[in-house]
Amino acid sequence: MAWFDDFFDDSYLKTYTHLNWERTSRDADLITHLLGLTPELDILDIPCGFGRHSIELTKRGYKVTGVEYSQTQIDFAERLMVEHNAPFEIIHADMRFLNIDKKFDILFNYFTSFGYFSDEENEKTLLNFFTVLKPGGRILLDIGNRDAILKQFQPACVTRLEDGTMFVEERKYDPLTGRMSAVHTIVSPDGRITERMLDHRSYTAYELIAMFKSAGFEILNVYGDGDQPLQTFSRRICIVARKPE
Repeated sequence: MAWFDDFFDDSYLKTYTHLNWERTSRDADLITHLLGLTPELDILDIPCGFGRHSIELTKRGYKVTGVEYSQTQIDFAERLMVEHNAPFEIIHADMRFLNIDKKFDILFNYFTSFGYFSDEENEKTLLNFFTVLKPGGRILLDIGNRDAILKQFQPACVTRLEDGTMFVEERKYDPLTGRMSAVHTIVSPDGRITERMLDHRSYTAYELIAMFKSAGFEILNVYGDGDQPLQTFSRRICIVARKPE
């Protein structure tokens, strides 16, 4: 079993409390701005997680389809759709093995949702993104900047959640593979302990740009934090690229 088979469970939703609607609204503002979204465009959110970006964009009048691998996340997204009166289509699929007939004008992959697999599978995933876009379609990929992560690297941190749950994160970086791994330990107020693993490829901007070009994309712009130019230690790398017509 791969780490992502059970990572995005109920405890993920509980511990990633910073993924609130205020932050989601700011994310949607940036996505709209960087991709020049207009209501007639067909938009693919992959992976869509529990649907926070898709719901926000749907509420703003955009046509969004989500792709998600975790059934737990899909179930939660469907509940949120009803709560926010913002229905959108979710396709249950693995990014590595997309079989979608429809082509899209826009694709976005947000909040370090890339690099989950081996280098070869990550490259295949990017090729799949290329395939599901229409000619002239645009893609936005947002991921943590490896250089900034290492500059501020902390091998461990402990967070106490509002209900008294203790969330312990122990991290490691392997310079030979470029992979970041972590063990998350969640101690509930009743003493129950849950552990989960995280392992993903941490990229530099240079590596990502090379991958995009190899997949056939034309790079339109590379941003750092927000819509600012990328700096060496920008927290994020945000690539906007285009499939040639």
